[in-house]
Amino acid sequence: MVSGMKQSILDPVRIVHFIIHLSAVVIVAAYSAALISFLAVQTFIMPFTTMDGLLKDKTYRFGVIGDSADFSFFQNTSDKILKVLFDKLLMKETDLPSNYLDGLERVCNDDKYAFMTLDNMATLLQQKVNCKLEPLDVITQTTIAMALQPNSPYRGIINANILLLRDNGILQRLLETQWSVQLSGGNEKSSWKSVDIGDIVPLLLFIIAAVFISCLICVMERVIFMSFFNRIKKEVNKPRV
Repeated sequence: MVSGMKQSILDPVRIVHFIIHLSAVVIVAAYSAALISFLAVQTFIMPFTTMDGLLKDKTYRFGVIGDSADFSFFQNTSDKILKVLFDKLLMKETDLPSNYLDGLERVCNDDKYAFMTLDNMATLLQQKVNCKLEPLDVITQTTIAMALQPNSPYRGIINANILLLRDNGILQRLLETQWSVQLSGGNEKSSWKSVDIGDIVPLLLFIIAAVFISCLICVMERVIFMSFFNRIKKEVNKPRV
């Protein structure tokens, strides 16, 4: 059963009714949008994000490029978790990937397969695989280096130029612009932006102010009306001579 409210002839009351209606429309629209996004958007939650989680999961395989620096890193590491990871997972792999592309293709094609690669390589090869890659937490930081012969005469010149680039801020700029890699989405930036409570504070303040002003006008009109009514009543009840 639906019942309506009788339309008032007073403007302040109409303003209050309008503000209430506008607030209800905003709340219903926000609720509907949240409900539709919850039902329509599928959110993927990673079963683990660390190497420790990979070990505890016990359902994923793990691989690196065979006979590579990555394999030697796990073989000679002093970290207990990475050492257990090497013994329990890597040693069970009889056919390790031969390159980064092969490893990433196995991530897409094999069920529950994890692969260690550089962020830059994963970003460059993302377009060549048929699935979206999800990064885990960083295992170790890598550095960019140049190999030289022992006692090379060029070492001092190269070090001096590198220090000059660092002092001028060029290395930091390259790190932020050229070498900064975000695996999820690559170089594309999402157009979606989350809305926090702070973003809608101006709207809430506007609605609260409108309701307060409407109520104030209604009270003032009520007081003026009662004063005018009492004056008319006195004039009517005034005895005539």
